Amino acid sequence: MRGDLLNEDTLILKLKKREPEAYRSLLETYQQSLLALVYKYTNDYVEAQDLTQEIFIKIFKNIAHFNASSKLSTWIYRIAHNTCIDWSRKKTPLPVKQLEINGTEHSTEEAVIYKEEQALIHDTIVNLPEIYKSVIILYHFNHLSYKEISEILELSEKTIETRLYRGRRKIKEQLKNYYSGGEGNAL
Repeated sequence: MRGDLLNEDTLILKLKKREPEAYRSLLETYQQSLLALVYKYTNDYVEAQDLTQEIFIKIFKNIAHFNASSKLSTWIYRIAHNTCIDWSRKKTPLPVKQLEINGTEHSTEEAVIYKEEQALIHDTIVNLPEIYKSVIILYHFNHLSYKEISEILELSEKTIETRLYRGRRKIKEQLKNYYSGGEGNAL
């Protein structure tokens, strides 16, 4: 996740001096992981690209205020998380788009089933209550530790652990309802 082009202290110093090399390094290091994170919130690739760009603008505008009380990555993910939360409060969530099957030899029965299951899991996560969705996305998709998530969300590690447990349980319940044909299958 972190780029080896510049060490963190040097990167921060160069960012604060507004050196173009530092901006490139930051983009190369975080662009893909932030885009993936934002997509989990928006469920729309174009919207995710726009929000990711907005996040980088916020980072660049506010880097002078970064005080190194946390790691740079933690600060960046906190900005991304807060931007996504603000976006979700302003927007009505878009329905999850079904993945299209292109009809080539790659669309075997197993591939179709796999894509449908992935879409169902994605839809379930998108529709989780915000307190669980954030923890699930940061832990499972961005591979952050409890400690890093607790710093980003400004919550205790025990709260992160509890929300992760409850979020997983909600996902499991939704999937169980779906597969058993219960009323919970309308996500």
